[in-house]
Amino acid sequence: FDKKPYRIKMNKKASLLNLTTDKSFNLLAHADDNYGFLRNTAGFALSRYFGLKYTPTQEPVELFLNGDYKGLYFLVDHIKVSSNRVKIEEQDDNETDLNKVTGGWLLEIDNYSEDPHITIKKGCDNPYGEEMWFTYKSPEELSYQQEAYITNFLTKATCAIYNEDKTSREWEKYIDMDTLVNYYLVYEIMGNREGFHGSCYLHKDRGADSKLIFFFVWDFGNSLWDMGNTFIYEEYPYGIKWI
Repeated sequence: FDKKPYRIKMNKKASLLNLTTDKSFNLLAHADDNYGFLRNTAGFALSRYFGLKYTPTQEPVELFLNGDYKGLYFLVDHIKVSSNRVKIEEQDDNETDLNKVTGGWLLEIDNYSEDPHITIKKGCDNPYGEEMWFTYKSPEELSYQQEAYITNFLTKATCAIYNEDKTSREWEKYIDMDTLVNYYLVYEIMGNREGFHGSCYLHKDRGADSKLIFFFVWDFGNSLWDMGNTFIYEEYPYGIKWI
């Protein structure tokens, strides 16, 4: 799109327009929202209604950059590990301690970005299967131990999800079902067919038994489609995988 988003990073923490206090914020263009910029607004409102642990805050702003008017933008929390946003125990970049590499992880299912990511095959034990990309947001640089741990964990989760026995609940060892249910309902009501393909964030706390949590919603640019009598897991033009 010609209308680009921006990232703000300040020297000191502040609460801009009453958003959560931090140094980092986004100016989102919502360039693909031709519904009066209401897609993200409605999606965030549903997230709060369903009680997700964290919903990004946003405020509409008129953006002037170096004197040039850029249009209507939305000032939004930048997604990061912090006490006000994704509250998990952060691990160091290039950590090697096998107990610490279990978490915390902030990951994004992002099958568009060329950012550093973990590649997982869609099926189980299929070297030629369709790929899924998991971009790691925190930590930002991985040691061999970190990469091996999260690759193994995501591979096991994928195998459990694609278990041929449809009654199997093996996947619940890796995915927190309670948070997934509400997360899914928000995306289903919004008709977000892209929701589990890109801009889909998960986190995992430290601990061998901790699970992946669908923690907060993001990016409803491809929402409010006329889904007819179908569900988003049946309508997957963007290649929705796990759901």
